[in-house]
Amino acid sequence: MVEQVFDIILTYGFWNKVDEVLKGMGPLAHVLKIVDQDKKPTMAVIYETLDRAKEFIKDKLPHSYKKFWDCIDARWDNTLYNDLHATGNK
Repeated sequence: MVEQVFDIILTYGFWNKVDEVLKGMGPLAHVLKIVDQDKKPTMAVIYETLDRAKEFIKDKLPHSYKKFWDCIDARWDNTLYNDLHATGNK
């Protein structure tokens, strides 16, 4: 079992995926930091921060950003998006 783990983590492909995850998660960690601060941001700030994070991910991961965007959009659409919030941002 240990040999199998070594075989996986010593491959170039594994570390490429680790790099991809780190590049994609960095901007999302920034969004969480903004949302979780003591002074609560307005929805407009949250929308803008998330849009910028998505664009940053697209710039850094031009071939694989879609996986991150699909995950972000699914979470946003199912739990965070609200017509009232969107109206307030126009």
